[in-house]
This record gives sequence, C-alpha cells and structure tokens, in this order.
Amino acid sequence: MQKETRESVVNFFSKAKPGKILDVPSGSAWLSKSMKTKGWDYYGVDLYADLSNSDSDRFKVADINKTIPFDDQTFNYFACLEG
Repeated sequence: MQKETRESVVNFFSKAKPGKILDVPSGSAWLSKSMKTKGWDYYGVDLYADLSNSDSDRFKVADINKTIPFDDQTFNYFACLEG
C-alpha cells in the first residue's frame, strides 16, 4: 500500500472518536502501530497472520470467508485495507 494511502487512512481514523477497531485482513498489522498510540483498541484477523510477536488475544488467524473468532457487535469500526 502506498504511503499516501496509509496516511489518509490514519488521518481518517484520527478524526473519529477512538474505540474498538477490527482490521480484516490485517496483513502486517501496520495500522495497529498508529491506532494504539492514538488510544484505539485495535484487533486484527488474517489468514496468514504471524502471531509470534503479537498479543494473541488481539490478533487471530482466520479465514474471513467463514465466521471470525469475535462476537457480534464487539467493534465500533471496521477496516479492510489489505484485502
């Protein structure tokens, strides 16, 4: 993803009230780094997620074509940037 696109996404969410955000598919989870510093409660799901360096409660390996491992109405925002 281009730098300008990433900056636009972060700018968009920076103007919103912080809450729980689900990033599907999260890819490298680049969005988490920006959102956590701004008070967001970030969660990610990806089919090929590397959970070795992450909080496993917040990052899940899952196929988004099936049921994801979070309850309905858990999140205030949804991002789909890597899919």
